[in-house]
Amino acid sequence: MSAAGLSPEQIADAAQAFAAQRLGPRSQTVLGDPARLALVVARVTRRGQAPEDAVLAELHGQLEADPTLVDEFLAYFLSDLDRLGHGRLAPGLRRFVDTGDLVQSVLGDLWPELSGIRFESRDSFLALLAARLRWKASDSARAAKAGKRREDLRSELPAQ
Repeated sequence: MSAAGLSPEQIADAAQAFAAQRLGPRSQTVLGDPARLALVVARVTRRGQAPEDAVLAELHGQLEADPTLVDEFLAYFLSDLDRLGHGRLAPGLRRFVDTGDLVQSVLGDLWPELSGIRFESRDSFLALLAARLRWKASDSARAAKAGKRREDLRSELPAQ
């Protein structure tokens, strides 16, 4: 969604369409507020933000006040997270850690602090999520290796 050459009305229409088609009904309702929509238009026209980023940034700012938005906000990133998570797991580790579990774990860790994170753009938010996936995958790999080493050091106790 590009804002080049669009009028404020066209930007508003595009923002509402994005919310309805890609986010969900709660996001669409929040953007139905003329004041919120005006803030999105201002982000695009004055700051030069992409319309998608402006919508996401405005909704992100409402997450603490309206927790029902959190599901729609994070669901928007879920397919990208799944793709990123799959790429972060080494082939040997994929046998032990499910990509979906890795993504769910990262989102669970992120959930309490989500509204405190500064949202700049979709790309920067995905970069943050990718870093967290990388850390979580590394932790899982370390735990698997540590468990394997411990197995090698174990000896059987004689039967009594």
